[in-house]
Amino acid sequence: MRAVDENAEGAPLGNSEHWEHFEELFPMAQMEIQLRLSREREAKEAAEKLQIQTAAEDAMANLLASSIGAMALQKAVAEDTLAAARAETAALQARLEASDVAELETALSKAEAEVQEAQRGWQTARNALGQSEYVRARLTERLKRCKQTIVTLNDRLFEGGRERRAARLRVDMAEGKLEVALSDATHARDVAASHRAQRSQAQMETRWALEEAGEARLQAEEARKAAAAATADAAQARAQAAQAERVASEATAKADGLAKDLDRTETEVAAARRELDHRIQSSFSIPAKKAISLAVKVGEAWENLSVTKTDSGVDITVEKSDNTYRVSIELTDASLHDGLLHWGINDWDVPPEAVQPPGTREAGDQAVQTPISGNKVTLSFPADGCPSKVVFVLKKGETWTNNGGSGYSAFLKPPGVDELHSKIMAAEGTYEHWSLFSRFNMALSILEAADAAGAEGMALVATWLRLSTMRQLDWYRKANYQGKDIAHVQKQLAQRMAEKGIECHFLEQWHQKLHQNTTPEDIHICEAYIAYLHTNSMDDFWRVLWDNGQVSREALSSMTHPITAQPLHLPQLIPSMKHYLWILKTTHSGADMDVALEMARGHLDGELAWIIGDILANRTAWWVPGKIVQARHRLKQYWQREGASRDVLLLDIALDSYFRLCVERTDLGSLSGDDLISLVILVLDNASVAAESSDLEAALSLWRRVAEQERWSGDWARLAMAASDFSALCLQEYMDRIAGLVQPFANDFKAACNIEPKYILNFGEEVVRGQPVFMLSVLLRALGPKLRGAASLGPWQVVSAAGADGEVLLLPNLDGVQGQTMPGATIILTERLTGNEDIPEGVTAVLTSSATDVLSHIAIRARAQKVLLATCFDHGHFEGLKELAGSHAAAVVTPVGDVSLAAIDRTSVGPEAVPGSASKAPKISLAKPAMRKRGSSWVLQEPEFKASVVGGKSLNLAALRQKLDSLQDVSLPASLALPFGTFEAVLASPENAAVAKTVSLAVKELADTAPGSGVPKALACLRELIPSALAAPAGFKDELAQKLVAEGLVAEDAFTEQLWSRAWQAICTVWASKWTDRAWLSRRAQAIPDADLSMAVLLQPIVPADYAFVLHSADPLTGQRGSVHGEVVLGMGEALDAALLALPSKRLGLYPDPSQALLIARSDSNGEDLEAYAGAGLYESVPLAPLLPRTLDYAAEPLVWDAAFRADLLHRLTSLAAGVEAAFGGVPQDIEGVLSGDRLYVVQARPQVVQN
Repeated sequence: MRAVDENAEGAPLGNSEHWEHFEELFPMAQMEIQLRLSREREAKEAAEKLQIQTAAEDAMANLLASSIGAMALQKAVAEDTLAAARAETAALQARLEASDVAELETALSKAEAEVQEAQRGWQTARNALGQSEYVRARLTERLKRCKQTIVTLNDRLFEGGRERRAARLRVDMAEGKLEVALSDATHARDVAASHRAQRSQAQMETRWALEEAGEARLQAEEARKAAAAATADAAQARAQAAQAERVASEATAKADGLAKDLDRTETEVAAARRELDHRIQSSFSIPAKKAISLAVKVGEAWENLSVTKTDSGVDITVEKSDNTYRVSIELTDASLHDGLLHWGINDWDVPPEAVQPPGTREAGDQAVQTPISGNKVTLSFPADGCPSKVVFVLKKGETWTNNGGSGYSAFLKPPGVDELHSKIMAAEGTYEHWSLFSRFNMALSILEAADAAGAEGMALVATWLRLSTMRQLDWYRKANYQGKDIAHVQKQLAQRMAEKGIECHFLEQWHQKLHQNTTPEDIHICEAYIAYLHTNSMDDFWRVLWDNGQVSREALSSMTHPITAQPLHLPQLIPSMKHYLWILKTTHSGADMDVALEMARGHLDGELAWIIGDILANRTAWWVPGKIVQARHRLKQYWQREGASRDVLLLDIALDSYFRLCVERTDLGSLSGDDLISLVILVLDNASVAAESSDLEAALSLWRRVAEQERWSGDWARLAMAASDFSALCLQEYMDRIAGLVQPFANDFKAACNIEPKYILNFGEEVVRGQPVFMLSVLLRALGPKLRGAASLGPWQVVSAAGADGEVLLLPNLDGVQGQTMPGATIILTERLTGNEDIPEGVTAVLTSSATDVLSHIAIRARAQKVLLATCFDHGHFEGLKELAGSHAAAVVTPVGDVSLAAIDRTSVGPEAVPGSASKAPKISLAKPAMRKRGSSWVLQEPEFKASVVGGKSLNLAALRQKLDSLQDVSLPASLALPFGTFEAVLASPENAAVAKTVSLAVKELADTAPGSGVPKALACLRELIPSALAAPAGFKDELAQKLVAEGLVAEDAFTEQLWSRAWQAICTVWASKWTDRAWLSRRAQAIPDADLSMAVLLQPIVPADYAFVLHSADPLTGQRGSVHGEVVLGMGEALDAALLALPSKRLGLYPDPSQALLIARSDSNGEDLEAYAGAGLYESVPLAPLLPRTLDYAAEPLVWDAAFRADLLHRLTSLAAGVEAAFGGVPQDIEGVLSGDRLYVVQARPQVVQN
């Protein structure tokens, strides 16, 4: 019974929240359910009453049986006693008859006494019977008659039994009724379940009806307001018309007078004619004195800031002079002439009276209205009080012209990204009434400002609209709109964004599979899902999936991105999924191109329309991708035009999407190396149509030239490999820049709009993957092994370069360690990576045998976390690395791009690298320098360089200059040095007392930091404090200027305040680099006290370089003498890592600005260039003016293409390395220098730290 009751109570019929709309839409079902529920409740109540009554009857029967048993016993005893007494009486009577009287009397007395005693016993029994009758009030009547016969009592017992049987019968009947009620309730639930899908649809229809009703009410309200406003406007228009006539009359008279005045001098007339024409046409009343003032100002030079032409017949020109901003509004549509300019500034604020043209009247608290005479009006603003923009609409009679609802905007001083960001976030996060229509209107209104703010501004708009497309932002929030309105504003927005060069593709996500790419199987998956939504049966899902696409459950779960989860039954998604199915079918059939071509055909020339039509007619042919690229190049001129049609842009997007689909469908494993190279060039060429990237254009030029050469020799393969590496770097920079632009804004939308984190976490990465040029990374990954094999470049592909050490951990994959923190530094060896994993904290390197995409999730994470990530293509070599599992090892990237992994002694690495292994005893002692004496020179010239006074860099340069005779065609730049102790002396000067106190506290905090506790904040404090707050003592500036001029480093008249400020900033930054994180951690690892390190500064000129180089006169890995290793890059170098064993592939070169001071301040501490401690690179070198990055053009680079030039340069560099080593007594040297013109310059030489 209890189980049945709980089942009945557990039915979902009483959930008012879920049945609210059901009661409204299905009253008959509601009544039936309520009736059945009522019957069920009555049956339950009857059952409960019967149970209670039965229990009571059972209790009474038990009590009655107990009482009757006791009374029967007492009655039997009393009857036995009475019978015995009667027997004795009879015996006494008999004896009386036989005996004399005395004996009879005695016996009689005794008998009477015994009779009395028996009567008392019988009375006692009666009293006990009365007491038992009192126990139960309801049995009192029955118990009073207990003295009657046993037959009477048995009758009553029989009656009780009959009542119990009747009660049992009633219970059985109630249970039967309850079963019937429960059956009815179950039937009611089944009926309700059968209506659930209908209920969902009905709820949707109800909401639609309510929305339409709300929209109707809003429209009615707006109509009433419009009627009232129209009445008010009519009255105002009449008044304005009268005023306009008066103003026009006055303007004409004043204009005539002004013309007469201006006729007096031809010079004034010529100077003021343009401004006067503008003023007269705008019917402005210009007093004579003001006209003369304007005539003088007309001579100013005007810079044209922007020209905007709209489809509605309104052209807007914004100009700027030194002191004035000017907005000219010209009406090319004659129907707009002689109307009113309804305008405001910024976001509809009333402009100051001083800038309002004559005749302007207030129009509410947000705008003013200025009459337009003819077809042109001009607004002027002083530069110091200029608003960010002018906003306006036009009115003529009762007709308003408002640019399709978005209004017109003229941007003078573009607002910053922060202002646009705040405006969007306020609307999305706080507005009570908001909709998709509102969003598009706001996007239209700020689009010009976003464009003026640059890439960051347009990235904000792109992120905003992408999140809207993903429905992560509200489309309806107490606001409605009509379909025709949203269609119009959407078209306007798309067209305006086309003018800005923005393609905002969006990806329809189909679990993780669609996150990567879409294939024809997605059509069948969608069909199967729709079948499931109709029937709520997974059998139908699998049946349709197999019947339509021959896709099995196993095939679905074994895809690269498997689908294994069972879907939820959400029938309300059926319309949306049918639409999505249409998208998939049109995408995979290219049908969207057919529609796009028909819509855009009227805007194309006949030949281009024929070419695209030919592509559509042969869309599966092998040559289609190439034809698409040709067509897109020709199509570009159409969508780049001012006022270009949205349909042309959509056609280009459709062609671009189909191009990617064609590349994705290609079986790359079946292609030859030549075919892959052709595809690489084609993908880069396709990207060049719309991607404004000098990097990708340089990669395209390089590949085209590489493809022209005779292929597949070892030299050519190394050339192609360099091109591949260069292309990967260019692609990485392009994609990282896009992700970096949109991801911060996505994070802001998440915070402002409460978007689920899963939609935001990898938002930037998904935008990157949506770019068609993303396929370049897939092609380069497929091409890499073929080039490596031909070039003999080794088994490794380094995706993220970094040094690493830690315990080697062997894993099948990273799935089991996601989200974990390693107990110590860890190097992971794994067979398989999908590219979607995160790198656990504590991991210093991930080495794998599976190819890894340079733009995969894990690759992006590795570069961000400075983790070594590399792929080994040699299976045997990778199997050998597994033998290191469980040992402590170090991994380094070799100069030729391989990875070296070898076991090391755990105690040989510093305490910061290996937790728990901190050494308390110093391992290295730094030579204590001589401290600067009071009154000595602040700046030393080269003859004054001495040991313990300056560092090794300065000493080596001075020594090398004395031996230049043995080095032909080699020069050394002049140099100055700030000796050891200069920083301490400057800090101790009176003007730096407060800084010195702060530095002392920070240094004490560093000394008190416990080993292994991380990077203390005091380091950043010192690095910020010293360059910003340290002041130069008296005499320092003058001495520096005098010696810079004396050494020819600066012209006498070139030492300006700006140069001094930059020089002092650079010097202080070098001093502060003593406390970089790397330097401090490195010293801690070697137990070197901070106080032992002293920092001198070397000042040198920057030699404008064609090439920069670093030479190691001994093998840096083995220490082998006679094996020169070098690195050469173009310009000053971004990072010198292009070894002479391979061709250069760095993306950027760094070049000095010849208009700036060409000086650099280099660190020269006593903790660098030590035999047991490689401290080079830990401290800063700071140019006085930043070096300018420039994308390198290897397609025309002699170092790449001119073998004779390259051989000559290599010969000269090896000779230089040998000569410098010999000059220092055969000690291997680490040499830095540049080639400028035809001359080599050595800017630094120091002993090479050699691995033995």
